[in-house]
Amino acid sequence: MCPRSTCTLPCGKSSAGEAKPYLILDVCNPQLARRGLEIEPGLGLLLPRNVVVRRDQCSTYLSAIEPASVLQLAGTPELEPIARETRQRLERVIERD
Repeated sequence: MCPRSTCTLPCGKSSAGEAKPYLILDVCNPQLARRGLEIEPGLGLLLPRNVVVRRDQCSTYLSAIEPASVLQLAGTPELEPIARETRQRLERVIERD
């Protein structure tokens, strides 16, 4: 997965009145997306593509939606292996030091 585009948003204010950093990364794995779309052509709206990076005074947080929770909305059990693989890939990226 690689970032295709980013969106930086001011998110609230710190105690010093500065905007808190908040970055939304639009990530996509074309091979996984293609596999999912071959199973369920209407899947495009449900693809888990965003990773959020945000920072407070002491920590940086990376987060992403649980792929299985979104892909189950399609009602297609054949998508479960793709959801598992997507989760594993996101975990590897998020857990990297």
